[in-house]
Amino acid sequence: MLDPAGLEELVRELLTHPETGVRLHAHRTSRVLLDRETHPRLTEPLLGDARPDVVRTAIRVLSQARWTPALPASVALLGHGRATVRRAAEEAVLRAGPDAVPLLRRAVSRARPDRRENAAGAAYADGCRVRRPGGRGAGS
Repeated sequence: MLDPAGLEELVRELLTHPETGVRLHAHRTSRVLLDRETHPRLTEPLLGDARPDVVRTAIRVLSQARWTPALPASVALLGHGRATVRRAAEEAVLRAGPDAVPLLRRAVSRARPDRRENAAGAAYADGCRVRRPGGRGAGS
């Protein structure tokens, strides 16, 4: 039998496996076998996975766990190329509520003009008034 540290290392290794099914199975297994702090920490790297469905799953898991260290990545994923990932990221940001406001403000101020609406829209949907560059509020 593996000790908890050995099990965590094995799961961490399997989460980088080239086959999606192996990564997802390792992720599900980590939820059952590892503690509540370790599972979200091991989930975070999946936010950068090449498969949109894996990224969406990771966003949802981290959001439901209220894992705030993943919030900056969720805000960054508001600009993802796939609509399903963008929607999951928006739901995660909305669930985070006021904790997301500073990150959204930063994202709006640094985003290209054609991408600002993604972050500003999420902030506005959350009921937060994020200032856009130029001094106009998101609700203006």
